[in-house]
Amino acid sequence: MTAFALSVLNEEGVLVLKSSAATYSVRMEPALRRRLVVGWKARRPVAKSLYAVRLVKPAVTFGDWLPYAIWKLNRHTGVRIEPTDRQRRHPLVYGWPVILRLLRQQKLR
Repeated sequence: MTAFALSVLNEEGVLVLKSSAATYSVRMEPALRRRLVVGWKARRPVAKSLYAVRLVKPAVTFGDWLPYAIWKLNRHTGVRIEPTDRQRRHPLVYGWPVILRLLRQQKLR
């Protein structure tokens, strides 16, 4: 299946294909590579905002959502987060310093 897909892309001029016994060497045209890189750079902010919305969604859906959000952040960042009592009572107001600290430490990408 891979050989067929690569041959079709080669025929369409998207990739330059050099094949030997069991290996393929693929070279992408520079214009296509630039287009793909620019496309991903444009999508990244959208993906990050969707991730933030996915973290906020449990706040609307569940009554006790804070432990879930902390668990997710611990799992993804590897940093143990222990909220204060004020942050537990009002997490949407006082939780931002924790998020900003993680962003500054580059634990959240």
